[in-house]
Amino acid sequence: MMEIGKIVNTFGIKGELKILSDSEFVEERFKVGKDLYLKDGELLKITGFRLHNGTILVRVNDKHDINEVEKYKNQVIYVKEKDLEALEEGYYLFQLEDLDVYVDGLKVGQVVEVLKPSQTVLRIKLEDREILLPFVDAFIESVELDEKLVNIIIPEGL
Repeated sequence: MMEIGKIVNTFGIKGELKILSDSEFVEERFKVGKDLYLKDGELLKITGFRLHNGTILVRVNDKHDINEVEKYKNQVIYVKEKDLEALEEGYYLFQLEDLDVYVDGLKVGQVVEVLKPSQTVLRIKLEDREILLPFVDAFIESVELDEKLVNIIIPEGL
């Protein structure tokens, strides 16, 4: 399962949920008919979607009353990896986990986790310690999923 956002609140009294999304493909990710899952595995079928003043609003499981959806507030939502659309270019951030990390052609570690506090950060395990490296062009030379590796540029002093 891949985390794609969080239900942050209800909206109005007709059962809509306000979503904070980690996805860049909002219209595709939340279109009617798509499946979302809660941590406990509960299926939420999207039966309504709209954008309102930049906010993502969805209706799930054909529920039309705020009292039926209150229980979903503050829950993280997921999709199954098999349900993800193939990207024409690039990769999903979760695909970076477990990739080997190279500097100037030498393996120096492995991506342990992709963190998203305010920006995306890779947690990399080196031989003697772990480092956090912002996932930005200044530090990421290339990502080669087929080769299962990330080429990085080590900042001075690290």
